[in-house]
Amino acid sequence: MIIPLSITRVPMANGFTWYKNAWQLIQAQPLILLIATGWAIMTLMMMASLPFIGAIASSFLTPMLAFGLADICQKIRTQTPVNPLQVFSGVFGKQRNRLFSLGVFYATVALGCLLLSQFIDGGRFMQMGLGVAEPINTDPELLAQDFASNPIAFFSKHPTILALAVFQIVTLTITALFTYAPMFIGWQNTNASQAITLSLISIGRNILPILLAILLTVLTLFGFIAVTTVIAMALPAMTYFISLFLVLLNFTFLYAISYTSYYNILSTSLNKSIQASVIAAIDANSKTGDEKNI
Repeated sequence: MIIPLSITRVPMANGFTWYKNAWQLIQAQPLILLIATGWAIMTLMMMASLPFIGAIASSFLTPMLAFGLADICQKIRTQTPVNPLQVFSGVFGKQRNRLFSLGVFYATVALGCLLLSQFIDGGRFMQMGLGVAEPINTDPELLAQDFASNPIAFFSKHPTILALAVFQIVTLTITALFTYAPMFIGWQNTNASQAITLSLISIGRNILPILLAILLTVLTLFGFIAVTTVIAMALPAMTYFISLFLVLLNFTFLYAISYTSYYNILSTSLNKSIQASVIAAIDANSKTGDEKNI
């Protein structure tokens, strides 16, 4: 019997469970997750630094590395032997073709955002993204002062910065909406379009626990910033290293909570789908039996 998957809603309070389970994953194998996350970030940064194709090329790898990190979380949860190199399982595993297809969606979004940025700054940001124009060379303190004094005039004066802000907001939003897509491809054997649809449905139907999880994550980030500030005041020489570690820990946590939320939503949906299918089968058999008795 083929059981159709229907994404269900989970209680808002599950956001607390996702948050707690994400930290438990990190506590179980902190070194492996931190190293794997570091390799994923470095790989994307190296790809993004390539001239002409960097901004687009890194988009192809994003879903592959996201699945690799989710796969590590899965193995930690099931207490299966795991190592940081498995962050590349999406690149070299059997799912790589479908994950690459998903990467095409990511790259198309990135390219579309670059093309749209031409209408904001005349194409300079796109040229920077393709590596054919020099980056902005302006004193950050002066930029901050200009922005604080008059934000509207600031963006009129620096349209390339506005183009960068729009590009980041749009790409991050789209990437967030695709959060669960690599996992649907890797574990539910879907194609790229099905995975994106299921990811959007999962987020749409579970927006309340997701917002709660985001709130908890933001509060955690503020906590990290507070810790860094205190350490910077007490041990200025260690500020850089502590900041780097906390940034890495923050990204590791984001990947972990993406997995824990996906696992909870999917397991709940599967259980309810199985129950609904069993009840439907029993009802169908009962109806058939009644018809035979007539």
